[in-house]
Amino acid sequence: MAEGGNLAAPVMRRGARLQPDQTGRAAWRRTYHLGPPQLAAKDDRAGGVDTTTSQTALTLLHLGTHPELRQQLIDHPELYRTATDEFLRYFSVNQQLSRTVTRDATVGGQQLRRNDRVVISWLAANHDEQEFEHADEVVLDRTPNRHLAFGLGPHRCIGSHLARLMSEVMVRAVLARIPDYQVDLDGVYQYRGNPSMTGLGELPVTFTPVVSRGTSQP
Repeated sequence: MAEGGNLAAPVMRRGARLQPDQTGRAAWRRTYHLGPPQLAAKDDRAGGVDTTTSQTALTLLHLGTHPELRQQLIDHPELYRTATDEFLRYFSVNQQLSRTVTRDATVGGQQLRRNDRVVISWLAANHDEQEFEHADEVVLDRTPNRHLAFGLGPHRCIGSHLARLMSEVMVRAVLARIPDYQVDLDGVYQYRGNPSMTGLGELPVTFTPVVSRGTSQP
């Protein structure tokens, strides 16, 4: 393994957000060409950039440190869809949010009063043993998988279908292009600036270089 790269840095560098135009180009170049992106920002709308890139980076970290799961996914590409949902459940990148109680109520035996502040933990819900068997394990073919990674009700993530597709495509591309990548755990950087989110700022890897497939950029 002679070459190295950072699978997270092109899209998230220590909390500094890239613009949407930059993100797409960086992801394409990193997954297919593995070269330094030459980027020009044209838009300042960045909805979902943090969450989708964090989800993808955490997935690649987990696959890089659990070779049996990575090989299972490579050998059985039909699992990509259920695996993507399983990683969404397992990591729950948007881990929690807070709300203000609007009226007195009792929830789960707990008395709540108007104007109380409560925390809703998507992470805890997605690791509920009463809902998910072996909740603290990654099961690539888990079905059904009624996770709450995208929230619930009228405020459910409007971009959930696109986010799921983006993460699946990027993970699939990395495993197709550099299936033997090894993670440099000493260089992994997890940013902690946002208490409601989790993600990686840096994910350094080494891999065996191969001849370019000549894939054209859309």
